[in-house]
Amino acid sequence: MKTTLKTTIASLVLTSLATCVASAAVVVSSSFQTGTHTYVVSSTDLINALQPTSSSGSFSIDGTSGATVLTNGVFPTSGGAGRFTAGGNAQGTSVTYTLPTAASIASIDVYGGWADGGRDQQSFSVLYATSIDPTTFLPLATVNFEPTPTPSGVVATQSIISEDVTGILATDVIALKFNFNTTINGWSGYAEFDVNAVPEPSAALLGGLGLLGIKIRRRK
Repeated sequence: MKTTLKTTIASLVLTSLATCVASAAVVVSSSFQTGTHTYVVSSTDLINALQPTSSSGSFSIDGTSGATVLTNGVFPTSGGAGRFTAGGNAQGTSVTYTLPTAASIASIDVYGGWADGGRDQQSFSVLYATSIDPTTFLPLATVNFEPTPTPSGVVATQSIISEDVTGILATDVIALKFNFNTTINGWSGYAEFDVNAVPEPSAALLGGLGLLGIKIRRRK
């Protein structure tokens, strides 16, 4: 009986893991709003208020405010170019952030836009490095979103990168690099990067797992 129970539990765990590995996928969900937007950014995410560890290109042009904008926890519902950073193949081309401590990432939310439809495209790639090998960056996701048909007036954009099975994009992450790719007009406006940690297990869940462990031990 003991052997049978252990074998059954092990089989269920392995089957579950195999299913997750087989079907897990990174998912990108993008949207846009015109006029006064309703997007809400985080001021408590993992890179909030962090300055770039390294960067390449110039993020300030045509009234934009530089890379500081990307992590200030603010995306005004309306306003001019000063709320944006200029990112693309013709301006700021790459920015890297090093986390204070390694963390598991649940999602990455990227907000942008412009005063019109000319620089509202999101085109970038995200790479990450782990604390075990902090100098090697691994590809995580690529986003290429162009609102269509071309909107008129002020445009706000959002892209959410997540994982559809485990809810974990990557573990042991110590650094994130954002490479800005080619856009229609050479660069676009980006307003905020939110890197969201995997939530800590709730007390109820931990208690339930503890009770399950007690029951298994009693049945041995």
